[in-house]
Amino acid sequence: MNNAIQPEMIYQLINQNLCFIDIRDPYQFKKLHLKNFQNIPYDQLDITLLPHHQPIVLLCYSGKRTEELSKELNALGYQSYYIQGGFQAFLNIHNEKYF
Repeated sequence: MNNAIQPEMIYQLINQNLCFIDIRDPYQFKKLHLKNFQNIPYDQLDITLLPHHQPIVLLCYSGKRTEELSKELNALGYQSYYIQGGFQAFLNIHNEKYF
């Protein structure tokens, strides 16, 4: 199953009823983050508190950590996706509609 979302596609999803989670550390999140994402640092993430009733979109800095986390969540019955290339992919897009 390919659960990757291309960065350019996030603007089509950002206003939908999805659970958006940014797992970067609070300093990085406060510095700059995507609209509608909530910050739950990776080391504080409690999988049991994540919603089963809506898809989850995960974001980290490079996309590697959330790719693995998304696979784990899907194996546990969640509907989970990650943004390919992570937050750094958005730094190359330079479009304010994402932030």
